[in-house]
Amino acid sequence: MKKILLLSLLFVLLLIPSVSHAEEEQETKEPVNLYLFMGATCHYCEGFLDWLETVDDDVKSKFNLVKLEVWKNAVNNSAMKKVADIFDDDSGSVPYIVIGDFSFVGFSESRDAQTIINAINDEYAKDTRNDVIKDNDITVQPTIDVVKEPEKTNPAVIIGIFTFIIIGGAALVFIANKKGL
Repeated sequence: MKKILLLSLLFVLLLIPSVSHAEEEQETKEPVNLYLFMGATCHYCEGFLDWLETVDDDVKSKFNLVKLEVWKNAVNNSAMKKVADIFDDDSGSVPYIVIGDFSFVGFSESRDAQTIINAINDEYAKDTRNDVIKDNDITVQPTIDVVKEPEKTNPAVIIGIFTFIIIGGAALVFIANKKGL
């Protein structure tokens, strides 16, 4: 009897971690794609990106930001026109924001912030999500953020500058002593 009880207890203890792990896997969802058609120097696009930095971490975890520069990239410009046609949006203005089956032309934090957060949450909550780029096989070239590293100064340049300063200082002292200053 003790053996059966111990085996039952052992079985239950081994089963609990796998059940709780399965529940954790079900709760984790893939983030939705937030497509930002933007211009390289667009003030409103920068405003949208700045606003995204302030969004709550819970909301940030629900989307992938896909930046698509359209002013200098013909592929992305063509993609924006195709997407605008699908959504029946007339404007070719940026920022043009697409989340699932929602599209937004322009951005004003006071007007659009909550609408965009709602669109992210709504699309994230869906079991079957919409992705206009993938669903319509539209080719895009995501913009890669290049993080500029500070330029490293060559040690030879630093040594050269200090040598020049020391020689220049010594020359001034020599000339001052020769003239009796």
